[in-house]
Amino acid sequence: RCVSLFLLVLIGVIAYLAQTGNGAKILLVTAFPGMSHWLMFEHIIHELLQRGHELTAITSYRLRTDGINRTAQYREVLIDPIYDFEANGLPMEVFYRSQSFGDPFFKMSILWKLGLETAEHAFESANVKKFLQTEGQQFDLLIAEQFVQESFLMFAHKYRVPIVTINTLGHADYIDRAFGLITPWSFVPHFMLQYDDRMSIVERAYNVFLSVWDAYNRKFYYLPEHTKLAKRYFGAQHAAEKLPRLEDLERNVSVVLVNNHLISSRPRPRINGMIDIAGVHIRKAKALSPVLKNFLEAASGGVIYINFGTFLKSSGMPPETLAVFLDVFRSLPQYNFLWKWESDSIPNLPPNVLLQRWIPQNDVLAHWNVKLFVSHGGIFGTQESIYWARPILFVPFYGDQHSNALKCERAGIGLTLQIINVTAEDFRAKIERIVQEPAFQQSVTQLSAIFRDNPTDPLEEAAFWIEYVMRHRGAAHLKSAAVHMPWYQYLLLDILSQTLLVGFVALWMIRKIVRKSWELIKPNRRHFRTLSYIIGCVFAFTALCPYAECGKILFLVPFPAPSHWLWIEHFVKELLSRGHEVTAISNFPAKEPHRNYTEILIDPPYDIPYYFPVSDIYDSKYNSDLNNLFLYWRVGLSTTQYALENENVQQFIEQDDTDFDVIISEQFYQEAFLMFAHKYRAPIVTLCTLGHANHIDQAMGLVTPWSFVPHPVLLLSDDMTFSERCYNFLISLADLVIRQLYYIPQQNRLAQAHFARIEGPELMPSIRDLEKSISVILVNSHLSTSPPRPTIPGLVNVAGAHIKPAKELPEDIQKFLDGAKEGVIFFSLGSYMKSADMPKDKMKAFLEVFRNLKQRVLWKYENEDIARLPKNVMVRKWLPQSDILAHPKVVLFITHGGMFGSQEGIYRGVPMLYIPFYGDQHRNALKAEQAGYALTLNFPEVNVITLGSRINELLTNPTFMKQAKRASELFRDNLVPPMQEAMHWIEYVMRHKGAKHLKTKAIELSWTQYLLVDVVGFFALVFLLAAAVFYKVLGLFLTPPKPKSKPKTRDMMLGMRKPKLN
Repeated sequence: RCVSLFLLVLIGVIAYLAQTGNGAKILLVTAFPGMSHWLMFEHIIHELLQRGHELTAITSYRLRTDGINRTAQYREVLIDPIYDFEANGLPMEVFYRSQSFGDPFFKMSILWKLGLETAEHAFESANVKKFLQTEGQQFDLLIAEQFVQESFLMFAHKYRVPIVTINTLGHADYIDRAFGLITPWSFVPHFMLQYDDRMSIVERAYNVFLSVWDAYNRKFYYLPEHTKLAKRYFGAQHAAEKLPRLEDLERNVSVVLVNNHLISSRPRPRINGMIDIAGVHIRKAKALSPVLKNFLEAASGGVIYINFGTFLKSSGMPPETLAVFLDVFRSLPQYNFLWKWESDSIPNLPPNVLLQRWIPQNDVLAHWNVKLFVSHGGIFGTQESIYWARPILFVPFYGDQHSNALKCERAGIGLTLQIINVTAEDFRAKIERIVQEPAFQQSVTQLSAIFRDNPTDPLEEAAFWIEYVMRHRGAAHLKSAAVHMPWYQYLLLDILSQTLLVGFVALWMIRKIVRKSWELIKPNRRHFRTLSYIIGCVFAFTALCPYAECGKILFLVPFPAPSHWLWIEHFVKELLSRGHEVTAISNFPAKEPHRNYTEILIDPPYDIPYYFPVSDIYDSKYNSDLNNLFLYWRVGLSTTQYALENENVQQFIEQDDTDFDVIISEQFYQEAFLMFAHKYRAPIVTLCTLGHANHIDQAMGLVTPWSFVPHPVLLLSDDMTFSERCYNFLISLADLVIRQLYYIPQQNRLAQAHFARIEGPELMPSIRDLEKSISVILVNSHLSTSPPRPTIPGLVNVAGAHIKPAKELPEDIQKFLDGAKEGVIFFSLGSYMKSADMPKDKMKAFLEVFRNLKQRVLWKYENEDIARLPKNVMVRKWLPQSDILAHPKVVLFITHGGMFGSQEGIYRGVPMLYIPFYGDQHRNALKAEQAGYALTLNFPEVNVITLGSRINELLTNPTFMKQAKRASELFRDNLVPPMQEAMHWIEYVMRHKGAKHLKTKAIELSWTQYLLVDVVGFFALVFLLAAAVFYKVLGLFLTPPKPKSKPKTRDMMLGMRKPKLN
């Protein structure tokens, strides 16, 4: 027993040392002197210290250490004395009297001014100067607050470390630009504006004007001033080298942790590396002091808590405003008022008011008797009030406070009180309305439930991504190629200008040809009309050519592909294990019955190999890009029609005795089945089997940037040449046009044909509308295997959700693998491409190569009957692929490149030889080859020499195995397991009745509104009108007055005419 206890203690000590022994050295810079900002950082610092990291912090505030060893783990570089806002020309009283702080242009100017002054003040601090001059320091990471302190990013250059930034006030346009996004101003308002995502044309025009003004002044005034500061204080240590631009350092930021939650800002595009961590500072409530506790619980009507933050002091309130506040408090004796007041007591203070210089806000708001929070609208206090479900009366002063107040007022959780010329009647009426009307409490309780409903704790998420960047040495795979792309390329203006140029040249040539033809055939007009008709047809043709609680779930999986079902089956089983009732329309019967599982079988399944023979694919019939697209559409329409006409499905459609809480549908060319969501009035979650695609973006309100996001069928990366971007543009445009004008109308016709008798076609929504109503799309994609692209809340990556711990193998296979001294090559072409149908010459090449290998070969071969099978080869009709790939003796995976097999190969860290045939397989092969853990061999090129050389290269070059292990490490490095993430969002949609807050208003915008064509036209019209008026006015001043003259008679005028010359 003693020995066992000793071993347990030893294991615990080793585990602790392993955890802390990997501790990194982190430099954290939070130089802005905002106490509320620092209180957020304190939580992140404590979490990192508990994880064993060493931190050096440049800050204006001392850390409350709670027993942490300052000298060993935590070091402060104090900015002392702290920057004094009032001493630098910003007295508190001005916020109570001036209305200028509501103007967005003024707010931005003040913010930049404060940023530059506070940064310079910090650099001038003796402690910071000493730190800058200290040589020999090394760090693994820079964490910097992204709040008008950009010059401090130069520390990343000084120490050659990656950067993680923390944006205190939420998303902003400059963050988008740093990560390779262009903010869509059509539905994303500037963070200083009091707009939501549904703007009128005038509001969008104003939003564009402010956003352009912000971008221009930031680039040409604000950042150059920070650059001067950086050169002044870092230049001495780096005199021999050129310092990088701050814009380049911003682009090098690996991850930005954003103080944002999907309920506090409308959905907007984002990209890998942008992580929301709102609520990171909110912890479990602590016990209150006896004084506070007794005061809060003594109020018969409840407590109203007043706090205007750490920067704005209530004690700086003008006397007349203070008198209004006291009058209101005195007139409401049923309530107790707890007020953060920074100076001595107030004369004639009402007995129901308690003043405190400092109040533990989070703990007070958690108290059951707090009925209302009177707040300035700072983002941290607003989040705490929502978390604890307390309605808010906003008294906004500056910055983002007006915007926060507007969002919350529209959400129904509070009202706004303007402090300028405030009256007792208005103040009292708003307090009584919020406290007495139950709608406010109901709304904030609902919002609180959403705010708390996260797949993981925000603080844990922040720490994960900080460590992720260090683990992966800057995580360069998170960065998009668009980061280094000029704006005109991003917006495809170079391609459009080239297209216009070609068009003008073509029109000029046609004009020349027509004129010449006219001269030749002028005598015969009939022939000319014929020629014109022919030319017109040719030109038209040429122009067209280029271009929870347990719920009832209905699962729609009509596509008859075994590999798809094997993936989706894992989701079904997980939902059943969580107690949900699942009804599935499927082609494949369950292997084991379950009391909560009902299946609607499409029996017999659609025979894809019969209608789309494997021999055609072996013969490379679908190798062209457009052929791939048409193959998807043809298979989709055929299988959809077949499934809807199935007798079991027909009977299910006609049933009216059941309902469902959510519809889960595979999003793979079966769109007509979305009509079940209308039938049952249920929200939709879809599973996108093959990863991201342009039509998914459109359904969620995104416009895919074709400048750096290649079409899924193309073998292109995100770093495309001009000609590649042209081709990507044409294929993407063709896909968009044909899908909208041909494919979706066909799916719509199928839906109406089979659902119309239930309700009538006039009452049925279109497929497009149903796609736009999708709440969440679970995408079979991973940030390590797909280049970064814009995304939006509701698009959730779940790649690897189907991969489980390896199970025990069948005895004969286990023995075959264990006995392979030189390793095993696993060969499978998936469930659709049957090796048994392979052409004989290719079959012969495989057998010849395998016969000469030292390794054993395990081959998925469908009839297990091969003449003269080599001794080192085992064939089986079916093989447990993921479990085999997990075996340590497997050294190579020969695969067709399907998405699921590729992910299993990556997860298990096995090098791969791709032999792609159709669909996404060529693209999967390209990405794997570019990542360095695979090679590609196209099937027509397979022979003994090519196959043998590829296999030999993969087996003998250790780089492939090394890169495979690296890819596996990245693929496995997730904050939340993919299946757990998927379950969270499915149940989230059920809990929040469709989660409409995930949907952006961009889905309601036309393309002209989304791309701001109407706003550009509006500005152009205003400019032209202004120019016309200016021209007319200028003409009045510059035109000389006509001299007065006697009227001329007709005879006099005739006499002035020149005589005709004979």
